[in-house]
Amino acid sequence: HGVVLEAAQGPVPSLAEVIAGEPVRDSWWSHPKSHEIFAVTRAIRDSDDVHVCRLIKGKITFVHRRMWPVLVRVAGRLPSDRLSLVREVHTSSGRHVTKEVPFPDWVPLSVRVAARSLSEDAALAKTMSSLRRQGPTVRPFKPYMLKRWRLDTKPEPLWFFTCARPGRTGNLSSKTSPVSDDYVHRWVLGSRVRC
Repeated sequence: HGVVLEAAQGPVPSLAEVIAGEPVRDSWWSHPKSHEIFAVTRAIRDSDDVHVCRLIKGKITFVHRRMWPVLVRVAGRLPSDRLSLVREVHTSSGRHVTKEVPFPDWVPLSVRVAARSLSEDAALAKTMSSLRRQGPTVRPFKPYMLKRWRLDTKPEPLWFFTCARPGRTGNLSSKTSPVSDDYVHRWVLGSRVRC
């Protein structure tokens, strides 16, 4: 996938819903699999291969390293605060504090070089393909519908369309199916996953 939301609804898959194996209503903290969701999302947040930002709808978004050059190349079309690196810091008192590293301060030199080699058109095409909702194969319980999404970019917004089942996202073979760590890892890294 390259780009996934931690828990929010949007044009890309929600990691919390994949782990839960079903749509998560309200807060994932109250879901029976909240401990598993917490463990996986924190492991991903700690990964050097994942950029944590608020790219989509201002919600926590995970962007895999292979997408960083694309993100840097289209950065001029995006609000810079959406690209800031979001990190949780544990204080000596045990509190969790969110710190943000502004864009482009977090961008490694190798990523800047790779971004310069991309045309803006190629980067935009890659961005749009990453922002299509993809997920595990689902059986349609309701008819599919076309949904229009807007990405706030400069100088003008980009619009793209996805076909989704209303109120639902990817679901494994049953609501009680466990989602293995291997499945989540391969899914986040963009590998093809069979259900």
